[in-house]
Amino acid sequence: MSMLHSKTLPAFELLRIAGSFRRILRTELGQEQLCARCNESWPMDLEFFDISGRSVSYECRACIQERRRD
Repeated sequence: MSMLHSKTLPAFELLRIAGSFRRILRTELGQEQLCARCNESWPMDLEFFDISGRSVSYECRACIQERRRD
């Protein structure tokens, strides 16, 4: 897993969702969330993250599937 440096990250902001904080990037296409495992930003929607009620997963769907295979 690579280390994140503030110089390489775009302007992420912390957003509180269901009692915990997520790293969010606001783009012209909408909000993107930084995956806690692969450190890639993905659109915050059902295609990329598990969303149930007010909760959004920390990891993207690809990382969740990879972790379950291991």
